[in-house]
Amino acid sequence: MITQKVTPKMLAEWKKIYEQYKNILVPNRKSGAELLHYLQSNDSLTEITDEKALRVISENICMNRFYAEKLPDGQQPIPKAFYLEDIGNGHKFYTPEHQDSSDLWGDEITKIFVGIDLCGGFYMVEGSTML
Repeated sequence: MITQKVTPKMLAEWKKIYEQYKNILVPNRKSGAELLHYLQSNDSLTEITDEKALRVISENICMNRFYAEKLPDGQQPIPKAFYLEDIGNGHKFYTPEHQDSSDLWGDEITKIFVGIDLCGGFYMVEGSTML
């Protein structure tokens, strides 16, 4: 985060660092499969097979150029949808301080929705600010 006015000297230093490391830096982002495995290992999930829910995940990717570019060439999203259950480790996500505001949804949050694309690694969460 930049907290001061950027000087030409600072910019030159950042460019030098970028040029030095740009070819060896790789994102450490987890794949969709790794993320799903982590959640299944730590929380109680109930799979949702509803076509509308799966379409929401796919359309969030395909209608956003940034996310669509992350799909491998010629591949379509492989969406998976779940509810994170309010039991075990999942309970902490349902506490009031970690839930989305009821003003946002118009009612109390009773289910936390998790959408994951196994192909490109996109994920989305509705209902909790902590997850």
